[in-house]
Amino acid sequence: MDKGAGRSRSNDQGRNRAWIWDSREPGFSVHGSTRGIGRAIAETFAAEGANVGICSRNQANVDSAVAALKAKGVAAFGDSLDVSDGAALKAWVSDMASKLGGVDVVVANVSALSIGQDEESWEKEFSTDMMGTVRLVNAAMRILKKALPQRS
Repeated sequence: MDKGAGRSRSNDQGRNRAWIWDSREPGFSVHGSTRGIGRAIAETFAAEGANVGICSRNQANVDSAVAALKAKGVAAFGDSLDVSDGAALKAWVSDMASKLGGVDVVVANVSALSIGQDEESWEKEFSTDMMGTVRLVNAAMRILKKALPQRS
């Protein structure tokens, strides 16, 4: 099967892989993506030929991850960002859409890592993890709808 946008395929073991990417289309935005699972997601998309926009709280980590993604031969962009700042997150989504020529997929993958049991820790965790995801989806929805195939 060719790299048709929006189609999944199985690897040699029969398990589903990530969505197959048509590199003629816009890219993927992954937040919380300079380490661990988020980095692996961004690397997988890039390995499939996807252009990728990433963010993280640490600019040095962003710069390192962007360089590694570009080494795979794709366009990659990134910024440091606090996803609990709704205006900054919305601006990042718009910036990534502009740089990537649109966005087809967003991946919410951040965590405040605040594991304290006091109320302040719970509020920070909720603001980053839950509301960061809500803000990401809200900021990206208009852009994502543009990526849908037009129905006749």
